[in-house]
Amino acid sequence: MEKKKILIAEDNEANAELLLAILRRAGYSADVSNNGKKAFDTIKRNKYDALLTDWMMPEMDGIELIRRVRDTIKPVPIIVIITALSSPEARKHALDSGSDDFIVKPYDPQDIITRLDNLFNREKQPFPSVIPKQTKKYNISAPFTGVCIAASSGGPQTLKKILSTLTVTKDAAFFIVQHSPSWALEDMAKRWNEISTMEIILSTDGIAIDPGKIYLAPGKTHMTVEPGSMKIRLLDDPPENYVKPAADPLFRSVAKSFGKRSIAVIVTGMGRDGALGASHINATAGIVIAQDPETAIVKSMPATVIKTIPSTIVVPLSEIPETVNKYIEKLSVNKENKILHKVYN
Repeated sequence: MEKKKILIAEDNEANAELLLAILRRAGYSADVSNNGKKAFDTIKRNKYDALLTDWMMPEMDGIELIRRVRDTIKPVPIIVIITALSSPEARKHALDSGSDDFIVKPYDPQDIITRLDNLFNREKQPFPSVIPKQTKKYNISAPFTGVCIAASSGGPQTLKKILSTLTVTKDAAFFIVQHSPSWALEDMAKRWNEISTMEIILSTDGIAIDPGKIYLAPGKTHMTVEPGSMKIRLLDDPPENYVKPAADPLFRSVAKSFGKRSIAVIVTGMGRDGALGASHINATAGIVIAQDPETAIVKSMPATVIKTIPSTIVVPLSEIPETVNKYIEKLSVNKENKILHKVYN
């Protein structure tokens, strides 16, 4: 098997040599550029499977390097930013970089290899093969709609745009899975509360779900909705689709808890997470919405959903909030607060 080629953009010679040794020892082929401009010129001339970049570098910093690579290099390599997140500014820059993953200095060499292996596995993951179909009918009285949103690479910027324009509603609760480490998700909850019209809660196990609030999955755990109780349950189950938190466990639980009053939204991201889970929501006669891949920073997650579920509603990023609000209104309960759902079992 041909070795994966990785470009390291790092101006510190000692750090560059350490990364080079770690990657080569793990069986990767690796090269080094000692500033962002050289790295960009190198990656334009040669095909690389991944880019590991520092943030602070001369001539062109890592954030600008990532932006230019995403804008001009096709196919886009896997991108990981490596930085010492010692300040709120550094955290913000890392979150807004559009990278596929973050590695924090000082790092464990094995962690770098594990993350790269997972990213390559997500990139080549096959399309879902077994798709659930509508089966039985149940009378389920869901008092409000459950809207679940999945995002990965490019998610922080994309979700920020969605959350800043979503209309306040008491007819739905929102659940978000973003593939990110714990520190990043904690930061997102704080930052998004500054721009969101609804309260954003970093979920804890057992909390009651209220309409008009947004629940964000924390790191290293799967967030689900407990059918019947309308409470959040955090599960320490193995990763799904090579990620944890993953969207599929959330989507399955929302389908069982909200039935026809379920809405799945899949936006930018690498891999296939969310597609199989969204098919469970589709099986309940719920709504599946995908970001138009042409407007996504990374196309594979929404593109997978569109291919897997032909009835997916495809809209550009700018129209997602309006589309979600429209279907929340459509799914609102009648005056008797009863609704018949088809629920996948």
